[in-house]
Amino acid sequence: MKRKVFLLFILFGIIIYSQNNPDTIKITEKQELSYLSKVIKNNLNTKTLELCCLSINEIPEDIRNLKHLRSINICCNKLLSLPDFFSEFSSLEKINLGDNCYLNFPNSFVTLSKCNNLIEIQLYQNELSELPKEISLITSLQILNVSGNILKNIPHELRRLKCLKELNLSRNPVDLNSMLSIIKHVPSLKKLYLNDCGINELPNNLEDLKNIQELILTNNKIKNIPESISMLVNLKYLVLAGNQVEKIHHSITNLNNLKVLILGGHKINKEELDFLKLNMPNCSIIEHNID
Repeated sequence: MKRKVFLLFILFGIIIYSQNNPDTIKITEKQELSYLSKVIKNNLNTKTLELCCLSINEIPEDIRNLKHLRSINICCNKLLSLPDFFSEFSSLEKINLGDNCYLNFPNSFVTLSKCNNLIEIQLYQNELSELPKEISLITSLQILNVSGNILKNIPHELRRLKCLKELNLSRNPVDLNSMLSIIKHVPSLKKLYLNDCGINELPNNLEDLKNIQELILTNNKIKNIPESISMLVNLKYLVLAGNQVEKIHHSITNLNNLKVLILGGHKINKEELDFLKLNMPNCSIIEHNID
């Protein structure tokens, strides 16, 4: 009797959640999956699906009935593949595949390439030593997060992503020079995250980032900002917090579009800081770390 009451409570809880949030179905316990088909039947217009941290290795077949999905969050599972019916989600805009180390990513990208409105993919913490070139098939992609992997480089095919605006490479042991040679061929890229990448110095070929507007370099090992910083002519937001910057070349004052410069943890003397502030009146220079 107690068992039946418990199960009814779970079912009731899921349905109430969906009724109160008609755009979202969220499953938080693995045992709740047995009632998923009933929930879906009553919520066919759901736009957001969350099946996180359930330790599942396959996607329930009933999901294919949610034809209006715009966002799917299936992070922190043990998925082996994405079912073919994912290609039928014509309205899908965002998918979170983070922390699914067993997933067949090349095949998954081929499947997702048929989702013509897909603009964001989360691929963090997947132990990727290589980013499969098939990612370039998703030509509608605008936001790509591959943070927390073991990537040293990115595939040349990434240049095919003509709509890509934001790339998060944080917490990867990147070969910055090699990556820049590819990034320069993605002119739509505006925001680049390189936090915690072990970067010791910035290269002299920063002109490869001339289209970047936001450059995040938090928690690296950078001591000097070279003269080539002046080549980032479209830069608006530069974060150097968590480094040990001792010297910034005065050419930075030529960045007329720079609005915010964050220097938390720097070792620059007051005289140099005063010079920067005097010659960059339209830029807010922040000297403390930003959490």
